[in-house]
Amino acid sequence: VDGTNTDLKGKFRFAHAETIMPLISILGLYKDSEPLMADWTEEQQANRKWKTSEIAPFAANVQFILYECSSGFSVKVLVNEVEQILPGCSSVYCDFQEIIAFYTPQLTCDYQSWCFDGDTLCEYYCS
Repeated sequence: VDGTNTDLKGKFRFAHAETIMPLISILGLYKDSEPLMADWTEEQQANRKWKTSEIAPFAANVQFILYECSSGFSVKVLVNEVEQILPGCSSVYCDFQEIIAFYTPQLTCDYQSWCFDGDTLCEYYCS
């Protein structure tokens, strides 16, 4: 996507459900309109979108498929082999730049100050 010519056809990463669920949450998928409440009826509970047993079953997976199109790059996301429409996108094939524009403001944080009290990594661990 950055203009680099490469023959790489796939890059695969593997993780546990405990890392897949936060990723799916950050992506804004399976988002319920109301938080789960203790007084919900069985019907309300059954109709929830966020169901961990369905989102992260054994062998859960998230796929990001990058397509090079004449108009630029598009991305399709699948969760457990089911196509998803990302927030900010109008179809399962979403323009890469639209994804960047939507998620960039949500993912900006001062990691250095949060995790290392403003020190560099070496200053934090070496002193």
